[in-house]
Amino acid sequence: MAWLLALVFILTAVLIVGGIAGNWLFPAAITDLARQFDDQFLLTILITGFFLVLAHVILAYIVLRFREGHGTAAYWLGNINWVWGTVIVMAVVDLGLAFGSESIWHKLHLAENSSTAIRIEIVAQQFIWNVRYSGPDGQFGRGRRDLVDDALNPLGIDPADPAGKNDLVQPTLKARLASKRTG
Repeated sequence: MAWLLALVFILTAVLIVGGIAGNWLFPAAITDLARQFDDQFLLTILITGFFLVLAHVILAYIVLRFREGHGTAAYWLGNINWVWGTVIVMAVVDLGLAFGSESIWHKLHLAENSSTAIRIEIVAQQFIWNVRYSGPDGQFGRGRRDLVDDALNPLGIDPADPAGKNDLVQPTLKARLASKRTG
């Protein structure tokens, strides 16, 4: 049984180190903001993962330390100061992570778009992403559910709407993902 536990521990360590050092977690970032977002996400995973492992080690210690080998359950009243201490530490860590990511959130959601930014709309379906680019006017045309046709008009763009005349819809990844699924 001990060898199985050691194998699980080694496999977990290899996956964690490979995921962090081998860059298995995220695809390559295409913007500086994406890199900041990925770094913050990785920091959150590492910190919460550390506390998860710590909690399990403490739990294992308590189970092994306070067990009674006589077939009856051991009783331990607990320590309210220790409980509140751990709650306060976790609250401080969570607030620190939240405030640390505030600048990234602000840049992503609240910052003004540059004049050269291109607005796109992405609609996901199984095995396909429909990417819609607005025309030169920067406005998307109106879409209607009754006009949706998977082959000709996957987003149901209303041809009578002048804002949608120059919209470009580009379906992507369908063949590549479908071939991975089937073969």
